[in-house]
Amino acid sequence: MPLREDRQRLMAFLGSIDRLFAFLVRHRLPDEHAKRYSENLEQGVRPRIAFTAREIETIESEGDPRWRSLDLFGLVGESLRFKLDEFTSWFSIGRVRNILKSANSILGSLSKVFAGLDPVKEFKDHLELRLSDDYLDGNDKEITTLSL
Repeated sequence: MPLREDRQRLMAFLGSIDRLFAFLVRHRLPDEHAKRYSENLEQGVRPRIAFTAREIETIESEGDPRWRSLDLFGLVGESLRFKLDEFTSWFSIGRVRNILKSANSILGSLSKVFAGLDPVKEFKDHLELRLSDDYLDGNDKEITTLSL
């Protein structure tokens, strides 16, 4: 059933974002910023991700207004699979800047349906600004070990 599969894909994406942000904050941010970002991640970002995943899980039919909105923004069916395949392909080689750009695209569309994700997208933007350009432009093999 496409609805069930797409719900699972969206929830898995959010789980991947949660693990990615935690990894980047704990292991890749300079020490002088890690504590503040970690607090924001734990108090604001992770709860919003979890809440949105639970909201997605409650969608029971393609007639649900949230599902119709997801469809409108290209987050169901083949369009969703394409976006997630691209995200996964960058994730699988650890290409940090491209992972974050791909995540930004999907989070942007999701936040139009689930407004609570807008601060998550903003956190990603600020996190990206704190990471060095050399790091962002490289491949991080450790990221490839995070489970999608």
